[in-house]
Amino acid sequence: MVLDTAFVLADPVHVDLDDPQDTVAVQHALFFPEEDERTPVVFFLLTRVAPTLRHIGWLPKPVRRKPARS
Repeated sequence: MVLDTAFVLADPVHVDLDDPQDTVAVQHALFFPEEDERTPVVFFLLTRVAPTLRHIGWLPKPVRRKPARS
């Protein structure tokens, strides 16, 4: 898997880390190997479909387990 910019910008975008909300959005794209047919589907399900289904109540909220005390 490779993370790269979604498109080439003419001028680099300066991001002020102290005030990041006042910046132009920068898009990134994930590239998967061509022979990998499973990972892109699983990634899409986990990052887009499942959160949407949880939001509308079709999936339960994930249970967060506390680590066992030793």
